[in-house]
Amino acid sequence: EMLIRREEPADIEAVDALLREAFWNLYQPGCDEHVAARKLRDHPDCVADLKLVGVVEGTVSAYLSCSRAVVEGHESCLLAAFGPICVAPSLQGQGFGTKLINEAITRARDLGYKAVVLLGHPSYYGRFGWESSKRFGLTAADGSYPKGQMVLPLKPDGLLGVSGVLHFSTAFEISPEEIAEVEKDLPPKEQFRTRSQVMFDIVVALQADDHFPEAFDPKAVWDRTAV
Repeated sequence: EMLIRREEPADIEAVDALLREAFWNLYQPGCDEHVAARKLRDHPDCVADLKLVGVVEGTVSAYLSCSRAVVEGHESCLLAAFGPICVAPSLQGQGFGTKLINEAITRARDLGYKAVVLLGHPSYYGRFGWESSKRFGLTAADGSYPKGQMVLPLKPDGLLGVSGVLHFSTAFEISPEEIAEVEKDLPPKEQFRTRSQVMFDIVVALQADDHFPEAFDPKAVWDRTAV
């Protein structure tokens, strides 16, 4: 059983440790999600009402962060951006992530958001109803439609007449120096190349209409085996 509630100040240390454990060597050697979480807490794009923790047996075991996203020229259109999202590695595959995401979607809809956007694996988030941003005419800054850039409308015609460049929060623009500054005070962890990073690099290189190449293995997107 998992209790879902808003992140509280007392959760911060546990949340940052959870993010570091869940994302370490998943998408890159090391990770920066715990650094992004720190930056976002003090950033104007932070959506505190949708920063959720999942508590299992008294321990913070799942986390979903949320920030504001905007479409250029349509700044009044309320968009929530989910991520990072994680579950403790020892508890993955038990439905906790699904429960957390569905609860966040419900709360975002109740708060009046028109849609939720994110960057992630289509093979995972598609089952919740996220679709390619190309369907809604929302591009990346370079005018492209990345395969992992997805949109979940929360209201009928909520994005009617809204198209253009989708901007995520600048809190996610993280330099190597910022990572190093945070990491110097944490227990050292080994960094190496993994199968999940290979799969992530394949997805990042794809555009919305591209087919997954034969080299892509959806079962390996969470596989942190060294390569």
